[in-house]
Amino acid sequence: MGGANLTRAILEASAYAIRHVAESILGAGAEVRAMRVCGGPARSETWNQIKSDVTGFPVEVPEVLETAVAGSAILAATGVGAWRDLQTAIRGMTRTARRLEPNPAARPRYDATYSAYRRLHPAIAPIVRDLQSGDAPPGDR
Repeated sequence: MGGANLTRAILEASAYAIRHVAESILGAGAEVRAMRVCGGPARSETWNQIKSDVTGFPVEVPEVLETAVAGSAILAATGVGAWRDLQTAIRGMTRTARRLEPNPAARPRYDATYSAYRRLHPAIAPIVRDLQSGDAPPGDR
């Protein structure tokens, strides 16, 4: 497996983890209209598209990727009275730069590989826990 394939596998695995968490949220009755990304990883169009394709959610990329900074500015602007309330400040100070839609042609492949991910997850969870706690035998590290 080449480096590009390994990188893509890591990106897809992270998207499967997002989908796994999202299933619980959706199962609890929440509605997801879009996934918003932020920070440095949001700069990767490939990763954003993978997240959209795997989850089936549109992915929105904000103009300002550093959301902690943007949030601080929103709070400060509201605090000094530049905006009447947080909701108005949020609407006035944030913008979506790009929106990526899921590619329907990618869905069958991602559904099949997500199914494999779901079957593997319970099998490897104890091993991952052992590795995180440092309890794995030396030969297994």
